[in-house]
Amino acid sequence: MATAMTETRVSSVTSELYRLFVSDAPATPAVATPAVATPAAAQPKPALVRARRSTTPLPLPESTGCSMKGVTKTVLTVPVSGAERLDATLRLVQPATELALQNGNDVHLIFLGSSAATAPRLTAMAASGVGRVTNVHLVAGDLNELKALSREQAMQYLRRCSPVVVLGGEEDGAGALWAAARGQPLDIANAAERWSAMLSEVAKLGTDEFLEWLATQPAEAPPPRGFLKDGATLVRATPNALACTRRHLDVGPGFMLCNAEWSELSACSWHLSTWCGSTAAALTPPPMAYMDKAVPLDELQYDVNVVLTTLIQSGVKDFLAMRGVLGPCVVAGRGDSEIMRTVEWRGDGVGFLTLLPEAYVRFVLADYDRNFTELSSPGPSTVLSSFLILPDDDVVLLRFPDLTGAEQVDAAGELGSRIWKLPSKKVPLPALRLVPPGQRVDTVENQTVFYTASDSSDALEGLTVRWTFAPGGRDLPTLDSANEAFETVVT
Repeated sequence: MATAMTETRVSSVTSELYRLFVSDAPATPAVATPAVATPAAAQPKPALVRARRSTTPLPLPESTGCSMKGVTKTVLTVPVSGAERLDATLRLVQPATELALQNGNDVHLIFLGSSAATAPRLTAMAASGVGRVTNVHLVAGDLNELKALSREQAMQYLRRCSPVVVLGGEEDGAGALWAAARGQPLDIANAAERWSAMLSEVAKLGTDEFLEWLATQPAEAPPPRGFLKDGATLVRATPNALACTRRHLDVGPGFMLCNAEWSELSACSWHLSTWCGSTAAALTPPPMAYMDKAVPLDELQYDVNVVLTTLIQSGVKDFLAMRGVLGPCVVAGRGDSEIMRTVEWRGDGVGFLTLLPEAYVRFVLADYDRNFTELSSPGPSTVLSSFLILPDDDVVLLRFPDLTGAEQVDAAGELGSRIWKLPSKKVPLPALRLVPPGQRVDTVENQTVFYTASDSSDALEGLTVRWTFAPGGRDLPTLDSANEAFETVVT
């Protein structure tokens, strides 16, 4: 017996616990095994044990990325200003379109406006689709462009147009993407009937009256306050150089509420809205380059002073009356490595596009650099992409106080181009390609071309600003908000 006990293996506490989980039979005490034992009935393995020991690979999500194939919408909106730009934009949006289709999304295309060269082609697209995208919507823009067409061609295009396009979201338009023909009310109810009745009256006009009607379309207006309070967004074309997302704000003590948001699309831009999480995650633009916040404010102030001094010496008489709209950020400045905020200025009958240090803009407009209160209903994930094309012939050479001629040239080369005249001179459309957001497309000669992309999280984009003087004295110009037209003070 002593010999048997000596040969017996004594299990540790750890091995006993392990046997409790993975052995086929209940664990036995650490005692000698009898010479003859009656076989115990096999016990079934616990489900958790079987799962842990299983070699079956875990199930992975399907590559489509969307459990609601053909239901979840992705909408691409493209402004139309000419055949060449239309072709270029369709090529550039192709990767996003293919990704959404691979994810099983219900993909739609919206074309804003037309030209004499594109209206017949858009009419055909609305009828037969674009590639694998069969859902194509036309929204009329400036109808002056149609005067070069025959009356029959113009009416064919207009009959294919929708007065109001509402996609995604709820049936009442909450959380949806909206697009409306110029002059049409933002109202879903009986929109198609109103449009059809209007075209029936237009068809009765004589030739002169028809041309006059094309030339007298009303101007665009911002969406009314509160219209988009339920998470919807609006897209429309703009003649401006910058594509940007704008907002109407309710401002009160300690809070700002965005009650309306809309995107203004420039000639070479496009807008994506999606309700698919996989598509949104794949297409959301990555963060821009690191912004050096350690640069002293007085150095940034000097850069701003140089820009304003140059504007004054370039013919701006009353710079205090100028108004600017903040656009997306780009990477430029010293060594093409600074994050700069684009600003489109109008006033005194002139226009300029300037680049100002983003760190400075955020400092002086800190009250607006915040996350707005969430809307009551979630809207789509959006990405606004554009190319900012600035011909070298429109560059305004920077002027530096107290520097000699040779020093002026060296200093201008160090800071890089920061001011361009607007409107830009007409130049051939360059060969465009996608690069990281904010970066320059370096394959274009005689032009500075930036690619921009923003996902509406930039609280400063679209804000209206003005030049003013800081309280320290009249030699210290700075920026201030001039956004009163898009704000309502609430108490």
